Amino acid sequence: MHGYQLMQAAADRTDGAWRPSPGVVYPTIGSLEADGLAVVTREQGRKTVALTDAGRTAAEQLAESGDDPFAAFTQDGPDLRTELERLHGAVKEVGRHGTPEQQEAVRVLLDKARRDVYRMLADDAG
Repeated sequence: MHGYQLMQAAADRTDGAWRPSPGVVYPTIGSLEADGLAVVTREQGRKTVALTDAGRTAAEQLAESGDDPFAAFTQDGPDLRTELERLHGAVKEVGRHGTPEQQEAVRVLLDKARRDVYRMLADDAG
């Protein structure tokens, strides 16, 4: 796979709960290559990554251990990421097409929402 395929595979494996960025994936690929667990080759103008024999052995051992590295990213609660993305889209539209008054009103709403979320967390920790 190439790097972006790896990013998509991680997002798919976690049902979108973790979408690694290039800043995470490419250094990880470099570390795997330096450790002899992966090899990077050029294929049709793209760099592709494949596990070496040692990498496959390490992956098999991890699978046999039952320790799923993606388990921490499973989502048990509501899909907050999708709601945040929907909000982001709406705010972008106001930023592009809203009047200065609408933009200021949205800025105030967002600031209040952020503070309310932190207050809610503080109450739960209480």
